[in-house]
Amino acid sequence: WNEKLIAQLKLEKRNSELQGLKEQLSPHFFFNTLNTLSSLIRTGNKSDSLEFVDSLSDVYRYILDSQTNDAVKISEEIDFVKSYIYLMKKRFGNSIEYSIDINSQMTDKYIPALSIQILIENAVKHNVFSERQPLIIRVEQQISSIIVTNNTHSKSNSEGHGIGLSNLNKRIQLLAGKEIIIHSDQSTFSVSIPIEV
Repeated sequence: WNEKLIAQLKLEKRNSELQGLKEQLSPHFFFNTLNTLSSLIRTGNKSDSLEFVDSLSDVYRYILDSQTNDAVKISEEIDFVKSYIYLMKKRFGNSIEYSIDINSQMTDKYIPALSIQILIENAVKHNVFSERQPLIIRVEQQISSIIVTNNTHSKSNSEGHGIGLSNLNKRIQLLAGKEIIIHSDQSTFSVSIPIEV
């Protein structure tokens, strides 16, 4: 009976930790997306404003759905990331470039919900970029991982890649007993996310 109780308590603690970690992710870019939408409305471009609202709706629907899903199919995460990057490109224009290269055979594998998004958000948050010197983000696969890489032009007042990466790593540890792999040099920053968690 004691062993069963301890196992139940551990499971409840794990689920509580996962929920707490996921809830930290959702509000980060809400304020900026509303500002971007406000700018689009002021310019009077109705079709752009409606498309932006549709993408924003897709993003928040996915975030709400992810509250009940610890892990999602890579295909679902990629669809979400495309909507998310659309919002970022409306905000920053040609200052952001991206590519996604995932084999269709991998899209039914699983990764933690919002894991790619948090890495893109980190890249935007911690780097200086412009149309002349764009932020270039690549999402690609290896045999047992998804790798998100960006070029680096770090902000002078950047506090480093801390809370978001720590949060993601804890989620992966709780779900799969694995860890992310971080690689950084003078020109690039990349994070490898284990798949099939």
